[in-house]
Amino acid sequence: MHHLLTHTSGVDDESLTDPFETHANDDDLPPRDDNQHPRIHEYLIANYEVLLSKPPGEEMAYCSYGYTLLGEIIRRISGRINY
Repeated sequence: MHHLLTHTSGVDDESLTDPFETHANDDDLPPRDDNQHPRIHEYLIANYEVLLSKPPGEEMAYCSYGYTLLGEIIRRISGRINY
């Protein structure tokens, strides 16, 4: 969580996949929870296996995906809708 909050997770925005290129239709995706936004679900699934560009904690590099992951963690813990 610390690395996601401080943009030191090692994930690089440039290495992320566009979910619309990866999953042509929703049939390719595992089912989403009722309280999860469909686009966020697609974005998360498309990038769960992204390779790290650096070891966590080594370098600060802004990555919006880290905050999407944090939002997903909060959604799962709280049960609230992630919009």
